[in-house]
Amino acid sequence: MLYTIGSTHRRLKYMSFNERVGPSLVRQMVLLGQEGARIVPQHIRTPEPTRYAGSARDICRAIVEKRWNGVYFEAGESPINQFWIRDFGFVLADLMRAGYEEQARQSLQWAMQQYALYGRVSTTIAPNSLPFNVYSYAADSMVWLLQSIKTLQAQEILDSYGDFLQAQVDAYVAKVYDPKTNGVRRDRHFPTIKDMITRRATSSSNAFLLKFQELLDNDFADSIENPLCGIDLRSTFLERFWNGKHFIDNDSGKRPQLSGDTAIIPFMLGIVSDDKMLASTIDTIRDAGFDHPFALRYHVAEDHDDRDLELIAQAVAPNFQGTTVWSMLGPRYIQLAARVDPAYAKAQLQEYEQWILREGTYVEVFEPDGRQPYRGRPFYHGAHTGMIWAAEMLELL
Repeated sequence: MLYTIGSTHRRLKYMSFNERVGPSLVRQMVLLGQEGARIVPQHIRTPEPTRYAGSARDICRAIVEKRWNGVYFEAGESPINQFWIRDFGFVLADLMRAGYEEQARQSLQWAMQQYALYGRVSTTIAPNSLPFNVYSYAADSMVWLLQSIKTLQAQEILDSYGDFLQAQVDAYVAKVYDPKTNGVRRDRHFPTIKDMITRRATSSSNAFLLKFQELLDNDFADSIENPLCGIDLRSTFLERFWNGKHFIDNDSGKRPQLSGDTAIIPFMLGIVSDDKMLASTIDTIRDAGFDHPFALRYHVAEDHDDRDLELIAQAVAPNFQGTTVWSMLGPRYIQLAARVDPAYAKAQLQEYEQWILREGTYVEVFEPDGRQPYRGRPFYHGAHTGMIWAAEMLELL
């Protein structure tokens, strides 16, 4: 196996660790208030995005350079110049191939220090070093953290934080896994990439649970005890969510049966590698128009319901993760499509190149017609810009 930290597992109970270290709850609430005071005014006053010059690749390279702040890689321009383990893990391999391995290693080391200090792994770490969840405990945060440790082969992280990681793995299973359904619990929602949607026991959350198990089995077996060892999550996942043509969004009978993100996440994570299944999925996405005006839309109009959004999104950003076009998964979709239809993937890539040149930055999310960044309510600035996701494009362009 990749990692060893001795023959015995050092165990630490989650609550005892959380109680023994880290700033007081009062201090944490003060820090959270400071972060709110920082980001809310910036949302309201609609800051102008930074524009970058040159080719689409030049623009993406400049954005990646800008996102390194000397301590960690930021997710995007202010106000989201925070560390997001999801965004970091998502582009980590791209950053390393582009020559940013040392900065990436420093980012992960800094994040681990904050996680351990406060006794929790979260979606986000504020510039003031406070870890917090947007908007609740997510099914993918621990997965991206483990994947990042694997990708960087960060033995030093395991040596320094072995007890903490074991505690967080145990906590993840206790919070997310339901042995009755052999999948993600149905009594609460666990966000993943589509973090404002409140649907429960989705295909995506179950895909990340399966990835979590596979990482522990295949890459951390000598360093972290796997509470899910020997449990057949794969068969349950395929039986519940593969309908013969594509992976469905959820099996609760609630719309939608197809969404752009949940259709490709199992392939993106590598938990499904069958090219026939991938080709069927790409065909379904194309037929449904999820790749139009460019990849990748989460929903089509008849499938989306704003009542499935977090309350804050319903109020200020309706349709934020609905029929809009998201640039996070687009490059991954293009890479997957290239496996089954290179000409189609090339055409999709050209669409990306065109809008990057038009906008002069890497936009988070577009209006459904793709003509401009998402705007939201008049008092809410909508799409973020200068996203670290630009790293995905450095090899494609």
